Amino acid sequence: MRYQDPPFFIKVMVLAKKFYALKNITYNYRISREIHINNERKIVDLFKGIRDCLYISKSMNLYKLYYTVVCHLNENYIIDIAKKFIINKHLRTIISQIIKNIDYELLKKNNFIFIKNKFYNQLK
Repeated sequence: MRYQDPPFFIKVMVLAKKFYALKNITYNYRISREIHINNERKIVDLFKGIRDCLYISKSMNLYKLYYTVVCHLNENYIIDIAKKFIINKHLRTIISQIIKNIDYELLKKNNFIFIKNKFYNQLK
């Protein structure tokens, strides 16, 4: 439902092996006239997408992308969303899995530094 584009694009670009980036904005994001409401299912899907991007980028040795996705976990809007819906057990499990499986050795080996937000320490 949500955040399906990033994992899809990663897979497609890896399979394509060669692609080009354009300087001009060409992606058209359609916004419906309905009010955008974050619900639990969308938020669970968002974190599943983040988990999938981490898995794909690590398995494909795309370390800079891996680091970028890991860093998204500390962005304020992601933390705020997680705090709002953390009561959802499924979401809590997904976020815990993501945090437990961050490969700090891989990040260190590639000269990336990541310090997780203190919010995640309570998810054990």
